[in-house]
Amino acid sequence: AMSAVQPVVASAAEQAVIYRHRSTVAVVSLYLIVLSMILISGLPYFNQINKLIFALCSLIVVVVAVSGSRPIRLALPFMLATAWVIYAIVPSLLSQAPQVSLAKLFTVSLVLFMAVLCYNILLWQGRYKGLLWVFYLSVLMTSLVGFTTLSDIQLGENRIGQQHGRHTGTTSNANSYGVLLVFGCYAGIYLYFLEHRRWLKWAALGGLLVLCLGIVSTASRTALLGLLLLLFCSSLAFGVWSLRRPGRLLGFIAALVTLIAVFTVALITNPVAQKRYQQFLDVAEQGDLSERSAGSSLSGRASLIGITFNLVGDYPLGIGMDNMRLYAGVYAHSNPLELLATTGVPGIILYYAIYLSLLLGILRLPTRWTDPVERRLLIVFVVLLVFIDFVNVSYYRKEVWLLIAVVAAITELKRREARFNIYQWQQQQLQGKQSSQKRQ
Repeated sequence: AMSAVQPVVASAAEQAVIYRHRSTVAVVSLYLIVLSMILISGLPYFNQINKLIFALCSLIVVVVAVSGSRPIRLALPFMLATAWVIYAIVPSLLSQAPQVSLAKLFTVSLVLFMAVLCYNILLWQGRYKGLLWVFYLSVLMTSLVGFTTLSDIQLGENRIGQQHGRHTGTTSNANSYGVLLVFGCYAGIYLYFLEHRRWLKWAALGGLLVLCLGIVSTASRTALLGLLLLLFCSSLAFGVWSLRRPGRLLGFIAALVTLIAVFTVALITNPVAQKRYQQFLDVAEQGDLSERSAGSSLSGRASLIGITFNLVGDYPLGIGMDNMRLYAGVYAHSNPLELLATTGVPGIILYYAIYLSLLLGILRLPTRWTDPVERRLLIVFVVLLVFIDFVNVSYYRKEVWLLIAVVAAITELKRREARFNIYQWQQQQLQGKQSSQKRQ
């Protein structure tokens, strides 16, 4: 039996390192960064305050790490991300507008630094539920802006949370905000799995309904498809198709009917969403992406593939970060297309190696010592991320890198837990064998 398990070098000290470096100051600083990032970073005139909060809290975390001799670790996804950023400097410096490219690279570097801080703090703490709740509740708070008098506040040329009749929350773009709500839904589903207290499970489900209302109010086709994919994959992760207990099956059916009813009511009362969704359904039915049939938005996105490959043919190493508008006069609307054009073939390979390393880390978790539902939910995040990438530019989005850090930290903590469980099991088997030999 012992030969069936690969021997591991583990000890109680290795497992204890998860808890030895806990720091309340570091955790509070991380929570403040997340709240500031979600609630005010997208508002006009407030991003400078967000940067100040990020700088102060990051400095506090660094001081805590140095003063407490806490280890700073770089997971493989962050090593690859660092290599990608370093490589992107080359085409950015050679581009026609190096100032624009380097400014975007600086933003990406700050977001990556935030993700590394988040990853290490979660490893110090050995737990991640609190951060998921902070992220989930902050996204819920942004969705309430459009349903309160806060949306009447004028900042600059626009009102808070409004863009041509579409809900933008605390951001300036309805599509980006819809994607944020989808990731908020993922956090809510994960929290529903983690929580054991019934009232917290109901709170997580209630928040999902609010976020679904917010997704409809954005009239974002990207967010709608992302939500449908998330719900389908999450249903597979929880194994709802194999439910045998009548109570659980009825509960799932009741939740599904409630979600459909809420979504239908929200859609009926939102003519902007009706128009945009109808355009998408017409395209899906007719398969015609001409501007007359699909509308300028969908037809324009379909033509971006040819534009991108023309740029790659002329500039195989990339045109420099955030320079697609300068070279082609268009916005990519797709992460692979944007990265292929701006960082070339080497850049896109390095970037998606980050996702691959994240997925491989999850798949390498020992199945015997890892909850199968949680393992599948971690895979769902990677699937959702890849899908969102094809219809949205996300390489610099803060919430994306935050959740990458959370999933990487969960994977590492589960790996340590599995190694320690294997070590304990081997010790029990060894003690049992020694006891049996003594009796003989």
